[in-house]
Amino acid sequence: MKLNKQSKDELRKKIIEQLKEVPKGQMVQIDKKTLEDLLFETVTVDKEKCIQVKLPVWSGEFLRKIDLSQVDFTNVSWAMLGVDDLYIDDVMVMDFERYGIELDEQTISIIKRIQKDNEERFELANGHAVSYYRTNARIDLSKSFEAIHGNEISIRGCDFAGLDFSQQDLSNIKGIFVHSSNLYGTKLPVGNIPLAAWGSDFNGIDLSTKRIDALQYMLGEYDDLAACDLTNCGVQITLDAEKFRDGKFTEELQQAMNEDWAGCYVNGKRVLSYEEKQANATEKREEYEKMKAEIFSSTLGNIEEQVNHMKR
Repeated sequence: MKLNKQSKDELRKKIIEQLKEVPKGQMVQIDKKTLEDLLFETVTVDKEKCIQVKLPVWSGEFLRKIDLSQVDFTNVSWAMLGVDDLYIDDVMVMDFERYGIELDEQTISIIKRIQKDNEERFELANGHAVSYYRTNARIDLSKSFEAIHGNEISIRGCDFAGLDFSQQDLSNIKGIFVHSSNLYGTKLPVGNIPLAAWGSDFNGIDLSTKRIDALQYMLGEYDDLAACDLTNCGVQITLDAEKFRDGKFTEELQQAMNEDWAGCYVNGKRVLSYEEKQANATEKREEYEKMKAEIFSSTLGNIEEQVNHMKR
């Protein structure tokens, strides 16, 4: 027998209150079955084929105080809860059609009810739909719902910063889609897999195989990783100065060059970070002071020597 929704919500709130007493850096153990029942809500999306999806309905910073190492994240959708309310019908139906699943009205209604129950979830997840930020969760994206049924990784509204995805086997993945998510430092091995993204943080992920157009980045094209933080990603960026002569996107371009593209290559030239620019400026100042001291010493010493010779 399982707890009903009301009881689960009650237990979740009581757990969060108790976790406030857990010292920083420590974690509590919760029965695996009970924990997974709290973390996920399972929905049957195709009764004939017995296809189900797990939705990560309970997450947030508090999870850092719970040991998640034994949690099974197989068949979890990391995209469904991050769909904007305005587009949920179209996006949901389109996604499932790609996976060969035709949703009935009852299933759509159930998923919409879960998806729209956003206010508290977004608050717990610091503005994201789902957050496993700096937890010890062992999430294998290649075993997500989208990967199992569509050989793709789809991530919407998720904060995975602090997790290590470097050892994930993505050999069967045909495409990666990321929207409004934080993958900072996860070292996701994207390689040559097609990547489409918008408004996400890829800081530190190797994207050196990717080439994008600067203007299309400004225009919000998914294939050009629009509005994404590409710091230290090594992306090859083509910038045609003629396209920016009308003054449009000047501020956005300046911001990108200063903040989002550091560590990438614009027309083959590496964009330096603020720290690197400061270090270079310091080095140049030190070189200048050294040169100045040498010239002063040489010139004044030579004059002094001549003056002393005149006095003899």
